[in-house]
Amino acid sequence: MTIAARPLEDEPSEVAAPAAPHAAEEISEQIRVFADDEYRQVVATVALWSGSTADAADAVADALARAWEQLDKGRSIDNLAAFVTTVAMNRVRSAQRRRALFRRKRHLLGVVDTHETAEAATRRVDVARAVRGQSRRQQEVVALRYGADLSIDAIADRLGVAPGTVKGTLHQARVALSDRLDTSTRRDAP
Repeated sequence: MTIAARPLEDEPSEVAAPAAPHAAEEISEQIRVFADDEYRQVVATVALWSGSTADAADAVADALARAWEQLDKGRSIDNLAAFVTTVAMNRVRSAQRRRALFRRKRHLLGVVDTHETAEAATRRVDVARAVRGQSRRQQEVVALRYGADLSIDAIADRLGVAPGTVKGTLHQARVALSDRLDTSTRRDAP
């Protein structure tokens, strides 16, 4: 049986033509051989790349389950170790992106930093309350601009409106936020 290695994101956009379905025993044996002969090397490779043995082991386990699903569906994989390595690295990369985005945007989610001062926590709650007091469109524009770091054109595309509409809505939202927050915000605003 062959097992194809090709670069994948979490889900392949196209899958090779299904091969003949394989017996569970054959798939089981192939996975067992991989686990005995190549599992440690694949985990070590992904850990070296990612910097975390725990994340690597989790990702390899997920990738191995994905390989099992593919094989169980009758799809062929040319090189099981390469397939598992590629899928595991993609999974770790995705997890790292999600963690980095969360770290950058945690203040918008209302997540309290354990080292946050009482003043900063109060300020964060005040800002969140002020944003919630805006119109739905203003909330969307503020979230997309300052939460997702999208450009004016990207926000316009996402919302299906003209860039000028986004600029006007963003300006109105800033004015409304400034009015809702104390005067120190007005002094600090660009």
